[in-house]
Amino acid sequence: MLNLLSGIRRQGGVVNLPAAGVANAVVVMAESVFASMVGNKTQVLKRIKIRSNGVGADTWVHIGTGVGGAFIDRIPALRLVNNTTDDYVEGDIPESEFAASITAYPEAVGAGSIDIQVEVDERG
Repeated sequence: MLNLLSGIRRQGGVVNLPAAGVANAVVVMAESVFASMVGNKTQVLKRIKIRSNGVGADTWVHIGTGVGGAFIDRIPALRLVNNTTDDYVEGDIPESEFAASITAYPEAVGAGSIDIQVEVDERG
């Protein structure tokens, strides 16, 4: 059956979240500017990989849009256990359509850092 809501599947690069707090949110998937896509472009998260690299404690990672006071959580915060790698796939992630670049930040970082990689279905 033809999925009319299907778009272009894009995988982002590995992004480091070096600092905690909403003021330090970083772009983990920029909204593309493909010339062949016209109209409004949106992104739907399809996969999230997160790795805690010796952070020193468990933490929560927030994924949404914007930074600082303009940040809006788009899915519930993800619990990241220290020194683990988590892989969330389509069935694990609430479907939320992003009409802007996707940003993320951890609540705590400690001595280490956190790496994140996302895959989206870009529609438009």
